[in-house]
Amino acid sequence: MKAQKWDINDITDQTDRVAIVTGSNSGIGFETARALALKNATVVMVVRNLTKGREAAEKIHSESENAVVNVMQLDLSDLTSIRKFADEFKGSYSRLDLLINNAGVMVPPYSKTTDGFELQLGTNHFGHFALTGLLIDLIKQTPNSRVVNVSSMAHAFGKLDFDDLNWETRKYKSGKLTETARSPICTSRMNCRKSSATAHPASPWPPLTRVGPPPNYSAIRRSRRP
Repeated sequence: MKAQKWDINDITDQTDRVAIVTGSNSGIGFETARALALKNATVVMVVRNLTKGREAAEKIHSESENAVVNVMQLDLSDLTSIRKFADEFKGSYSRLDLLINNAGVMVPPYSKTTDGFELQLGTNHFGHFALTGLLIDLIKQTPNSRVVNVSSMAHAFGKLDFDDLNWETRKYKSGKLTETARSPICTSRMNCRKSSATAHPASPWPPLTRVGPPPNYSAIRRSRRP
C-alpha cells in the first residue's frame, strides 16, 4: 500500500469547531491535538494525568499563543470517571465536531478495571464506547460531526472470543478488532436518526504509536483472502 503524501497543511481551517482527543499528552494524540489547535479548532485534551496534559498543552501554546487548548481529566478504565467527564464537557460546550478516540493501553500485566473488565478491553473498547454513547446526542446535533476510532492494522489478525471477553488468555489484536468494529455501530446509531455525523476507524503510522514495527501490508492483504 503506497503511503499518501499528506501533512498538516492539508487540514482546512477549523475555526469554531470543537474537538476531543483522548490520550493527547503524547504520541498520536498529542500530534492530533497540536495539528487541530494550530488550525484554529478548540481542542479538549483528555488525559488521565493532568500534569502531563498541562505540559503537553504548554508545548502547543509555545507554538501558537492563540491556540485554544483545554485540558480535562478522564480515566477510561473507570465508568464513573467517564460519566463525570461527559457531564462536565456537556456543561461547558454546546457542540462536538470531532471525537477522536485515541487513548489506549497495550499488553500491560494482567489486571482488571474498576468495573471488573480486563484492562485492555475495558479501557480501549468499553471505555471509548461508553464515552461515545454519553456524548452521542451532542455529536448528532452538531452538523457534519465525526467520530474517529484509532485502531491498528493488527485488527486484521484478530478473532473475537465472546466466551472469553475478559481475556484470561491474552490476545491484544482482538482489542484492535473491537475498536474497528465500533465504527460501523456508531455510524448506524447516528444515521438512523438522520444525523450528518459519521464514524471512521483509523490505523496510525507506527512511529507515532511508539510500539511495533512498520506494518507489512502485503502480509495483511494475504491474511484477509479467503
